[in-house]
Amino acid sequence: MGGIPADWRRVKDPEGFSLMLPPGWKRQTDGNQIDYTPDGGRRFLRIGVDRKPQYETAYLHLLALEKTLRLPEYRRLHLNSNTFRDQPGALWEFSWQAGANDTTRGPRRAIEQTYLSRDGVEYAIYMSAPADNWDATREQFDAMLRGWREG
Repeated sequence: MGGIPADWRRVKDPEGFSLMLPPGWKRQTDGNQIDYTPDGGRRFLRIGVDRKPQYETAYLHLLALEKTLRLPEYRRLHLNSNTFRDQPGALWEFSWQAGANDTTRGPRRAIEQTYLSRDGVEYAIYMSAPADNWDATREQFDAMLRGWREG
């Protein structure tokens, strides 16, 4: 497992978490969504903070969410229970075909680490990007997870 690149910086978010980000990534909000992006949304990291989760586990939440997806050519790559920061969580990765109404057209992929914190808050850490060069995107996501901190 690698480290966090030396030129990344820690960002403290007003919603009560901090994370490490590459240079040039900026915060954007749309309603309750918190996004960090370097390019206006072509690639982005989205953070969900649910202080009153409705599901008993992150895995059950992601299964329910998957049932509501209406993405063209959706394909589950994996969806598994896991442990994140010593807490119960789930990791979900999928692909789909983005259309004319999306930020970018063509094949896209996404990955999400969701978990319930010790204080009962559910955090969803979601990254989406064009499918080409996914290995580099996945490396960034993994580094972002290593730099994730509650509070």
